[in-house]
Amino acid sequence: MISADGARAVVADPDRDRIVTMDLASGVALQEITLDPGDEPGRLVEDALGFVHVALRRGGAVVTLDATGKQVNKRFACTEPRGIAFDSTQNLLHVACAGGELVSFGEGNAPVRSLRLERDLRDVIVQGANLVVTKFRTAEILTIDAGGNIVNRAFPPSVRRFDNGAFGGTDLPPDGTGQTGIINAAASTAWRTIALKDGSVVMTHQRKTKDTLDTEQTGGYGGQCGGGPVEDALTIVTPGEQPCGITRLVGLNNA
Repeated sequence: MISADGARAVVADPDRDRIVTMDLASGVALQEITLDPGDEPGRLVEDALGFVHVALRRGGAVVTLDATGKQVNKRFACTEPRGIAFDSTQNLLHVACAGGELVSFGEGNAPVRSLRLERDLRDVIVQGANLVVTKFRTAEILTIDAGGNIVNRAFPPSVRRFDNGAFGGTDLPPDGTGQTGIINAAASTAWRTIALKDGSVVMTHQRKTKDTLDTEQTGGYGGQCGGGPVEDALTIVTPGEQPCGITRLVGLNNA
């Protein structure tokens, strides 16, 4: 992540269990923090004072760094922290966990609130007085009110796409075209969800075919390249509106 003042980059390196803070003007590393083996640092967020908080996916904690990249605090959050967000209005740090916990910290080391929602939580986003939490495998989007209640549950929409003989359609087809070879694709596996400036959120996820897979070996000529039962996709969710599915990101058929 890039700091709010644009002066530094903070990089979580899960493979090497380290966090590196870089000065962007000089390209010099300001600080390198070596974590415990297996901590696996993941999502990062900056608070209003310039402190950076990093979720340790397997370390069960949140590490806090100051503006120089020096570690100043470490707080236990849950067994499997995943998403992390800062609420500048309430000065709270929210942590979403794979075990289903949604933990909120104030200035102290102990949580000020701990909710038990549903397992497999992924990202958490502050949206006004509410929190938006996603689920990894199902790509569900949960809205949590100030009282900690789930007040809305949304899914990226299933879409129709052209098969062209290889489950790898080129685009979302228009309705009423009478085209053949159309299959249904359902959302799954929410990789990353971020907030946009207009209050909506955008999710990168997968879509999987709902049709039966064909195990027959195709011929060597005339087949489609790059097709498959799974494709990457984007969904945009605007408050008060139905989630909007976007055409897939990339594909060899489009190259």
